[in-house]
Amino acid sequence: MKRASPATDCAGGSDYEQAHCGHEAMMTADQHLRRAYAQARRAGVPSEVLANYNYRWADLLQSAEAPPLAVAAGYRDLAAELDRHAAVERDRAEDLPEF
Repeated sequence: MKRASPATDCAGGSDYEQAHCGHEAMMTADQHLRRAYAQARRAGVPSEVLANYNYRWADLLQSAEAPPLAVAAGYRDLAAELDRHAAVERDRAEDLPEF
């Protein structure tokens, strides 16, 4: 069964329901970001780039005043950027000559 997007799921409802839904979306996005970070590391993304993402990730996590859906969106953005970095590194590795 396909679920609606978090933005749709969280629209309306009580404050509690919206907070619960937003937290769920944030946790799902956090898991995706963790996977993207691990894949970027395995793909050979430079440690300086990964460190920058670590700082940005921590900044989002510390945004306690931000709505959970905004944090989830930030996590998704970071994960997409890391996925692009990993793809570049994989492409670069494929283009290297074999000895």
